[in-house]
Amino acid sequence: MADVRPFRGLRFNPEQSTNLGDELCPPFDGISGEQREELLSRSPHNVVRLELPKPATEVADVYAQSASQLQEWMASNVLIQDEQPAYYLMQEEYTDTSGTHLRMGFYAAVHLEEYERGVVLPHEYTRKGPKEDRLAMMEACGANFSPIMSMYRDPGGIRPLLLNQMASRPPDFTATMEGGTAFKVWALKDEAASEELRSLLKRIPLYIADGHHRYETALAYRDNVREREKVRLDSQGSEFVLMCLIDVEDPGMQLHEFHRALSGLTNDKLSALQEQVYGLFTVESRPLGGMDAETMGAFLRETWKNRAGNPTLGLIEPEEGRLSLLTLRRKLPPGSLPFAPTPDLYQCEAWLLHQAVLDPVLGGTSGDQAQVEYVPELDVLFKSIADGTCQAAFLVPPLDMTLFESLVREGQRLPPKSTFFLPKLPTGLVMNLLTGDI
Repeated sequence: MADVRPFRGLRFNPEQSTNLGDELCPPFDGISGEQREELLSRSPHNVVRLELPKPATEVADVYAQSASQLQEWMASNVLIQDEQPAYYLMQEEYTDTSGTHLRMGFYAAVHLEEYERGVVLPHEYTRKGPKEDRLAMMEACGANFSPIMSMYRDPGGIRPLLLNQMASRPPDFTATMEGGTAFKVWALKDEAASEELRSLLKRIPLYIADGHHRYETALAYRDNVREREKVRLDSQGSEFVLMCLIDVEDPGMQLHEFHRALSGLTNDKLSALQEQVYGLFTVESRPLGGMDAETMGAFLRETWKNRAGNPTLGLIEPEEGRLSLLTLRRKLPPGSLPFAPTPDLYQCEAWLLHQAVLDPVLGGTSGDQAQVEYVPELDVLFKSIADGTCQAAFLVPPLDMTLFESLVREGQRLPPKSTFFLPKLPTGLVMNLLTGDI
């Protein structure tokens, strides 16, 4: 199925890097303006200068700015490209409120395939704006700076192969980021082990976990290159995209939630939302007062854990000062819910929210509705409630990993931000040039 190959990684030169961790940054869509300033101050070589550059002037072309910075760093050997293709095996250690965790994956160049072929499987719809932005960056730079996070179900053999290679020698390089997240990376160049890994991966599909916009952008870039150059070479860099592949059962992979904050609604729209909600869900309300992000988080975790297969959402109505739990009614008149190609979708709260509530009331297409903001952090949501910008907020539980895999295999597409896989992969650990051969 999947054509997953070693590639000549582009990475920071250890002879010029005093602390690789200070040169990494999050993916472009997870960087605030304030965080970008902090990253810029952390190191003169922080990769945010490539991934999401700060405009040098008010009229600066940030894409040309990024391309110029890339060429400068390559010419001065701040960045070097490995001479021999390799898979880059990665072990990540991080700590959160539940303890210390290990996650394992590997970086590879994955041959681009249309979704219809069932080789690389999506689970979310995308939005136009981010794809236009990333295509302009890819056209200017001819590179992947951040990897797409994809998952696979091990057919047997991949995990022991990776572990054996990691145990056989020290890592080729390491990095520790602000906050303590630590990475060890091994460049796998052994031909026999590489061929075995590539062969195992040909038997299975890949699930995009994080990076749908970047994958669809890579398809568009590939098509543009084909049109310009009138040639298609099997080893051409533009035919591939950088991915970090992680076992779907890896204990260090976490699946969290994205909430929906609504603003800019007329009173009529607010009333229509309320009418739609009360028609489809049983509603259990309580005062919002006295709750902060921490207590809300604890309450929701307990609620989601005990919902026993009954689709359940939360609804905050700041003006009324109440929090409501919404549980899908067991008996609804025929036609009350939108048609679902598979019954599994009726267990997916994000799909129900958009298809049965937001889209009918707000109109338009899920993901492109200006009234809806996607917020993963409850403390950010509480700030928007406090400053009066949030008129209502729907609280969405994390998608169950088993349900996620089932929906992906069935070819279902969910609304944007239906999943929030953590930890996010850093940008800059290993990068990929799209010009020339992989």
